Amino acid sequence: MSSSPPPGDTNGARLRRIVRRWPWLPSSIAWVSVVAVICLVRHHYTGIYGFSTANYGWLAFTVVGGAVLAWRLAGGPPAYQRFLRPVLAAAVAFVLCVLAVALMGLIFLPDHPLQGGGSTMGALGGALHPLGRAFPVAEAVLVIGFAAEILKPLWHAVRGATGHGDRSR
Repeated sequence: MSSSPPPGDTNGARLRRIVRRWPWLPSSIAWVSVVAVICLVRHHYTGIYGFSTANYGWLAFTVVGGAVLAWRLAGGPPAYQRFLRPVLAAAVAFVLCVLAVALMGLIFLPDHPLQGGGSTMGALGGALHPLGRAFPVAEAVLVIGFAAEILKPLWHAVRGATGHGDRSR
């Protein structure tokens, strides 16, 4: 047995597989739901308010998407990857969150630095920084990913024991 990847398994192919497994619909529904609720409360969507509102949406997008991705990746062979799959899901959610928050900063606050400061500093002292938003997302997805690695095999075992996992019925 060779430990080398199959022919044609390039980094681009791996990235495409991850992109295909990302739960675009549930993530998008989470984004729209959060943004809609906040817009109904704030009644406007410009400047710092638009930036903040969009970021809350991206937080929901990446937490929901990362959690579903972690579940989709969990429980597969080989077993030694149990510790790597949650990290992969958290890393994907982290990168997406950083990119989305940075993009929103460029759109809504083009005159402000991405690292925060001025009117974007907020009560948390720079939590509007793209990395400041993405770290909690990654942590949440990592915890959910490890829980999925434990729960998904149990879920399949219970479903198999009750006959719900048998597709031939």
